[in-house]
Amino acid sequence: MRSMRLAGVRLRRRHCTTVADPPRAKAPDLIGGDFTVTEPHTKYVGDFTCLPLEHYLATVVDLASRRLVGRWSPRAG
Repeated sequence: MRSMRLAGVRLRRRHCTTVADPPRAKAPDLIGGDFTVTEPHTKYVGDFTCLPLEHYLATVVDLASRRLVGRWSPRAG
């Protein structure tokens, strides 16, 4: 590798940014892990993602069509 002037990729160390709050009550699982659907607009799932630079994004997806139904972020309003 040295003769060909190649170098390995050095990955950055990942930092854990989530700290669990054990006493806080968890949200109920309303679909019970059953992700099967037969028609659109019957089941929706949500995701909350933290992005770099202290931003976050919340989304809602229709399980049947896998289409984005709604989103919210501080910049989008």
